[in-house]
Amino acid sequence: MMQYSLSLSGIFERLKSLNKTYLKLGNISTNIPLRILFVRKTPLKQSVIDDIINLRKAYRVLYEICDQIEELFSLPTLLSIIFFGSSAVHAIYTIMLSLCIKIWMNTNQLRFSTGIWVVLQCYNIIVLTINVTRTIRESKQTANSIHLLLDRCTIDSAIEEELTEFSTELLHQKITFSVFGMFLLDCSLLYSVAGTIGTYLIILVQFQLK
Repeated sequence: MMQYSLSLSGIFERLKSLNKTYLKLGNISTNIPLRILFVRKTPLKQSVIDDIINLRKAYRVLYEICDQIEELFSLPTLLSIIFFGSSAVHAIYTIMLSLCIKIWMNTNQLRFSTGIWVVLQCYNIIVLTINVTRTIRESKQTANSIHLLLDRCTIDSAIEEELTEFSTELLHQKITFSVFGMFLLDCSLLYSVAGTIGTYLIILVQFQLK
């Protein structure tokens, strides 16, 4: 999972650099006070159309790389999540039993080692979901940057057509990361994993009480 997270960090930095470059084409600043209702439009030179085409190609390449990364890590991620879920249930259940059954030896050492293992495994999943979430959010900023160029710049028909086509293309090239399309790897995964672990723990505790 850490290798997956490192790959996503690289994608995030490249997307962030692309979005900054889009805004630099029109000298656009996103730090405009809310009290300003009208912003003077900046003229966009004809020569920037080549830059827009190159940036469009760069985004397409990043989109293809994201698809390849998602396909490459889908199976290992699925196996890791299944292993973490089942192991976390067993580890937490073991700690709960050690609190109830006093005859176990070295219970403090058992609780400590088991707790450290659970924390480390949780850390890997949290880092992965955070990197996925911020990468997806940064990819959505690309469309916002394109619309800012269309809104705050005076452009000719050729540049406007190129930006409009790029905006339409972004609707069909949304960057997402999932496991074989079964579930997304964003921060919503944390809720699902926590809920599943909690459900199985409740079931195990009920069996133990009986």
